[in-house]
Amino acid sequence: MLVGAMYRSHEIPPEPIQSLRVALALAERFEALVQGPSKVVARQRGYGIGVSGNESALSLRIGEAQQLYPEIWRHLDDARAGFAANGIDVSGYDSVRADEGIALGADVKLSHRTYGAGQYATHESTKEAGFNLTGLARAKRACDALVEATPMVDWEAIALAQDHDPAAAAFGRARRVKLAVMLMCGLAVIAVPFAVIKYLAYREHARHLAYTPPEAVHLDDRERTELAATVVELRRQLAAALAAWPTATAPSRLATLHPGSAPCSAPYHAPSEDAANAFIRTGTRTGTSTPALAASDFWAYLADGTNAVPEGDLVQLDRIVAGVERRLATKDATAADRDTIAAIPRMLAFVLIDSDHEPDVTQTSPIAYANGELVARGYVFSLADAKIVCAATLDAKSTASSPVPGFLDGARRRDDIAQRLHRDLEVALRRELAAKLHATGS
Repeated sequence: MLVGAMYRSHEIPPEPIQSLRVALALAERFEALVQGPSKVVARQRGYGIGVSGNESALSLRIGEAQQLYPEIWRHLDDARAGFAANGIDVSGYDSVRADEGIALGADVKLSHRTYGAGQYATHESTKEAGFNLTGLARAKRACDALVEATPMVDWEAIALAQDHDPAAAAFGRARRVKLAVMLMCGLAVIAVPFAVIKYLAYREHARHLAYTPPEAVHLDDRERTELAATVVELRRQLAAALAAWPTATAPSRLATLHPGSAPCSAPYHAPSEDAANAFIRTGTRTGTSTPALAASDFWAYLADGTNAVPEGDLVQLDRIVAGVERRLATKDATAADRDTIAAIPRMLAFVLIDSDHEPDVTQTSPIAYANGELVARGYVFSLADAKIVCAATLDAKSTASSPVPGFLDGARRRDDIAQRLHRDLEVALRRELAAKLHATGS
């Protein structure tokens, strides 16, 4: 009633004025939504899983933007129709409106990239919001065009009055409740693709930390005290490692590190023949005599010669340990937390791949292929020492093509052959790492 009472003398009905006010408010809210990060990245490497950014918050912002944006234009069109019906020239608005296509507030781009090679590669999944900033600017110009077309309306007075009007406040609350309900319905669809990434990340993390708890077994006071001492020391080591990592892994520093003659303090073992054969044939990491390939786990990166090795894996380990620390503080720590801490590696191996030539399948019947080769450097970083303590020069070659190796028996399709050869090259790299790591000679 407030708007109508103030402007009935101008013979402009309150509805278009209110519609424009709502459009202005929604545009302000949309502008607030587009502030802040628009990307979330989930990375998996070995047992290390990390998510950079707040995926839930981004999904909420995307969902609200998608709901708000068409509402802005719906209210603007209602205002335009009401003003035009009262003889007001709205050609300025029409000119701006003509450039607006489908009213889309935000789109979502999901992408996946893999760095490195094989099972030791880095898998990166990205969710990025494309907020319609161009459309927002256009909507604001459309609002301005309608305001300029109605100089007889004291818009500043209306804004001030509505800020103090209980009915207007109640209207705003009702709209927010309705929007929240609509948002929850739409958000499920928006969040599903990245929820899958988060689930897979959790599943992979749980698998590698050998954690499948049937039930939570809480620790007693003695067990908590022992675990707390381990966690405090581990967090101290991780803090020192994070501080030292950029310098320790800088290309200039790595260039000075060479393997010496002394054995590496962290022995890495090659997979057994059984485990390797099962892995090459099927991709499974289990074998009859060796339970897994984890004895020579490492992280791998494509060397670029300019940047330090990313520290994201250390950050993720620190977050895992910090989570156990919080549960210890609230006496919620369980036997699973103790197992998690026990599984945290104190020696971190990583490989910089300088050259990667994958085997090339030239024919499938009979099988023929060009051999593959990986030229790389291996390093071991000690948490206790906060420095690289071992190094290796690596030259891994795939199994010779003549005679055709037994692990290709039964392979018929080109992609199956290529995948087996790829895994064979990974096994060769693991064997090189196990054989050639020595304490640094510098």
